[in-house]
Amino acid sequence: MLRFSATLLAIQRELGQIDTVIAHSLGAMATTYTRKLGLEPARLVLIAPQLDAEELFDNYGRLLKLRPALARLAREKIGERLRELLNGSDPWETLCPSSLVGDPTLRGQLVYDLADPEVPPEHFRDILANWSRCTPLETQGLGHNRILRDRGVIGAVVDYLRG
Repeated sequence: MLRFSATLLAIQRELGQIDTVIAHSLGAMATTYTRKLGLEPARLVLIAPQLDAEELFDNYGRLLKLRPALARLAREKIGERLRELLNGSDPWETLCPSSLVGDPTLRGQLVYDLADPEVPPEHFRDILANWSRCTPLETQGLGHNRILRDRGVIGAVVDYLRG
């Protein structure tokens, strides 16, 4: 995520003002985090974004069927490493929707699928509750990756960007 952030900042330094960043899944977390470091796109399009490190960790723990004691130990170790990488910031507070999209000046579009197996619908509701200048596009049955190549979604994103 930090390398991706550094790359986005380098692109902005080289090209100047960026109009739009379109990001998917963990790329959305990296992009929204990079705004805290100085990335200033006029708007974002976040597709099936995962913007909650704690939820992400818990979800993968369930998918991997980690025993509770192992999950706690892994969360502690990962949290320590993330805190180092984030220069002492609490990763669970820094990498969450209220922190990443809670800026009232942030404009953009949220594209999500209610049947996404990787990001639960509650997460998208949390993003919507924290992102006041968001244009939502909800789909059903496209999942986490097919949403990227769906013609209806592509058309809606293009229409939003032209809007």
